[in-house]
Amino acid sequence: MSKRKMNLTTKEYMKVLKFINLIGILILFFTQCNEKAQDKHHQLINKEVNELFQVNLSDDTPKKLIFINDNGCPNCIISFSGYVLNHIDRFKDNSLILINSKGINVDIDKFLDLNAKNIFVSRNIRKQSKILPDLGIIYLKENSNEVDTIISINASTIREQLNYIENKP
Repeated sequence: MSKRKMNLTTKEYMKVLKFINLIGILILFFTQCNEKAQDKHHQLINKEVNELFQVNLSDDTPKKLIFINDNGCPNCIISFSGYVLNHIDRFKDNSLILINSKGINVDIDKFLDLNAKNIFVSRNIRKQSKILPDLGIIYLKENSNEVDTIISINASTIREQLNYIENKP
């Protein structure tokens, strides 16, 4: 194999440096925009959770926010709240369980009887949220409060969603 020597003129060298700088600037720009969007999602979630449950999300907040609400499909509400109760040992210490119900489809007393510090109940039915699921989980990224995944439980895919939740650490 022959080795070719690459000789760049000063003008060509400057073009390469400008191109590399442009790539670096674009990477920084998009990284910062993504962080701002993540920050905005977290701020919206924190604001709504605080208004409903008087809970502030902080760095030591559990990384799973479980939402159970009377709004939506009654069978889904019963199934999901039952699922959470049946797996409460998995959720009660590493999750915030946020229940917004008058007790119609959710057995609030079973949750309250657990006397867990991470279970919060509001009997004021909230309006539809743009970011909080009526029924579902918000996973926050480890070592930050950035949103990782939002799962909104619905009738057509509830089995797949519960399987995902079951297998997610």
